[in-house]
Formats: sequence, structure tokens, C-alpha cells
Amino acid sequence: MQQYSYTTGKNATDSAMIIDAMDILYAGNVDGFCLASSDSDFTRLAARLREAGMIVVGMGKQQTPRPFVTACSQFKYIDLISEETTAVTEPQETKTSTKTSSTKKQPKTKQKETDEVDSGATKDVEIQDYVRKCIEENSEEDGYMLMSDLGLLLPKKYPDFDPRNFGKKKLSDLLKVWGFELKAVQDPNNKKNPSGLIMYVK
Repeated sequence: MQQYSYTTGKNATDSAMIIDAMDILYAGNVDGFCLASSDSDFTRLAARLREAGMIVVGMGKQQTPRPFVTACSQFKYIDLISEETTAVTEPQETKTSTKTSSTKKQPKTKQKETDEVDSGATKDVEIQDYVRKCIEENSEEDGYMLMSDLGLLLPKKYPDFDPRNFGKKKLSDLLKVWGFELKAVQDPNNKKNPSGLIMYVK
């Protein structure tokens, strides 16, 4: 909805969205909210909606402040999704043109590149350790755990977790790269698709 600013220096749009969100909450007609923003001003709104038992999915850019990300039940980085879609649909000539133009940009400083790599590597190892902990605590006697259960636990610890953040489309692909063992078992209880498989991870 279009929102006009009544005075200079005040964000009328954010205020209107927060009021509308609370109206919707108290109307009791929904089970969850999607907040498409990279603005940390919505951190308290996300927390309040979750306190009311709502599922809150946040969607924003990678620059989104961490407090807002962690306040959501799940958080998706739309610029990563956009890059993936562009890579699939963009003609070859356009991709070549984009690559050429990108080389003209000022290169990052060596220190900044190192910091980013260190930060990413640390987070990578941290999540892998958490996966191992989850498997140890929830595995069956053979050491395997349902991958679907792991997929539910990861966003609870890391709301912004998404295999696409690591360059993989599926959780199974990412787990293979990290060195975890996977096995597929037929699901006899799946009457709609008897040949359907259940994935386990070890």
C-alpha cells in the first residue's frame, strides 16, 4: 500500500507496516508472517510476532543486521536467490558481458578479502560441528539420523541457514561436501508414493 510521509525525517512506511502487522496478528486469521526487509527497525516486531506463536520468515539482503536475522524463525537472503535465478535464466552473452564489466570494479583490499574468508570459514565449521552434535543426540542405534529432522533443527539454531548460502541447492548435496554419510531407504508407509525414499545422515 502506498504510504505518504507526513513530515520530513520520519519513516511513516515502517510505522504503518508495524501497525498493520499487529492488526493482522490480533485478527487471528493467519499462522505466520513474512517480513521482506533488511531494516533492523523490524527486529522488535519479529520478536513480538514470535512471542505470539507466529512463524516469522524474514527475507532481505546479506547486509541485513544480525539481530533482525536471529529474531525471525527463518531468514532467506533474497540476493543469493536472485543471483541463482539470474545464472539460470540469463543468456550466455549477458553473462559474459556481466563478467567483463565486473572486472572493472575496484578490487577488494587483501585484508578485507582475508577477513571475509576467515569469517565464512569459521561459520562453516561452526555449523558442521552443530550438525555432528545433532546427529549424536538424535541418531538411532546405527548412528543415522533422519535428514528431514536435521533440516528442521538447523533453522532453529541458525535462522538464516540455507544450502544456497554455501553454493548448494539441496541439504543433501551440502552434507556430502562436508563429508557426512547419507543413505536412502524406501518408505513403506508412503501409500501415495511407495517407491519414495527417506534420507538419513550419519
